[in-house]
Amino acid sequence: MNKNDSEAFDRLESYLKAKLKNENDRFDIEQLILLLHKEIMTPHSKHNLAYLVDQLEKKDELGIVMIHVDNNITVPGSAALQSGFVEVLFGLLVFALGPDYEGNFSLLDSDKQMLGQDTAYYALEKQFFTDLCSAELISNAKEMEGMPVFMSTFTLLLS
Repeated sequence: MNKNDSEAFDRLESYLKAKLKNENDRFDIEQLILLLHKEIMTPHSKHNLAYLVDQLEKKDELGIVMIHVDNNITVPGSAALQSGFVEVLFGLLVFALGPDYEGNFSLLDSDKQMLGQDTAYYALEKQFFTDLCSAELISNAKEMEGMPVFMSTFTLLLS
């Protein structure tokens, strides 16, 4: 862990101690946030742990907006980035929070859409609710300048 992440982790611990009195609840939320940082933010964006902690301290929530692009990427490649992001994040949320609001432990076939014959992407809205927090994952494709753009948003709101 680098110095910035170490400082952000200390801030996260202080924030959670003030917010949640139960040690098990603090540990559960801390682990979720650290996994979001390691498994979602690190491979998919340039944001660090401090970015997540800053949001929590200011609003008791955090939000992530991802536009799934990369230099010189094809449309199917961009859709694959979006699909990988959604699959990892959904799995993490099920692991940490349990099934989605509709009781699903996995993504459904109906969550996937096809764009042409070779481009599959997710068009979904998934909500998760616990006593400690609620979370929402939204992912879809929009058209911009005649090209599909694959986007995802994630929000975690602490109770």
